[in-house]
Amino acid sequence: DGAEILIHCASIHPWKQYTNQQYMDMNVKGTWNVFQTASELKIDRIILTSSIAASGYSPELELCPVGEDYQRQSLPDIYSLTKYFQEQIARHFCAYKGLRVIAIRPPNFTPKPQIQIGAALLSGCLLVDDIASAHIKAVDAWEKIQNTFEPFFVTPMFPYSKDEEKRLSTETKEIIEKYYPGAYDWFHKQNIKIHLAPSQYDNSKAKKLLGWQPEYTFSWWWNNKFIK
Repeated sequence: DGAEILIHCASIHPWKQYTNQQYMDMNVKGTWNVFQTASELKIDRIILTSSIAASGYSPELELCPVGEDYQRQSLPDIYSLTKYFQEQIARHFCAYKGLRVIAIRPPNFTPKPQIQIGAALLSGCLLVDDIASAHIKAVDAWEKIQNTFEPFFVTPMFPYSKDEEKRLSTETKEIIEKYYPGAYDWFHKQNIKIHLAPSQYDNSKAKKLLGWQPEYTFSWWWNNKFIK
């Protein structure tokens, strides 16, 4: 009571094992309870930790990078469904209760051993530090937001060309060596297989309106890695 802004980042995620009922109880019912209570207490600004899962994984390559209006018609798992439901709950309270919501849509940012972080950054993940910074930027962004519900992809963008993105799985070493010389052989010596990701989700809206961009990219990790 008395708060001006609420940040709702309480959800469960399949990096640990949960039942379908737990997903519904925490992610859906829990989100409804948070928004309902915020409405009752007249807290009219909420930052929601959503996910790229809410709009759908792996959009068609020819459409990439997709914007925030992209939406798959069918979602593959209960986690994705619950993140989609969270956004629908937010839209409901915006439309009928006068709330304003910024929905942050990050990729995977679950904890990983240091030696695997670099490979994860190349495959489309981010460090939790960058996800946290997006939330902090959102706290001061309300004057730039016109819509009552505003989603943002908070995701990495890669330097590969469209043609190279089509060849990421077949010419992995050549493409890595073009942009990050020495990285492929280094990972090979550590017995880590690299899966390169294309730029699937356009983060330009977050850059423009939130003033956010990832700081802890693969280039940062490659230049500062602790393991030689």
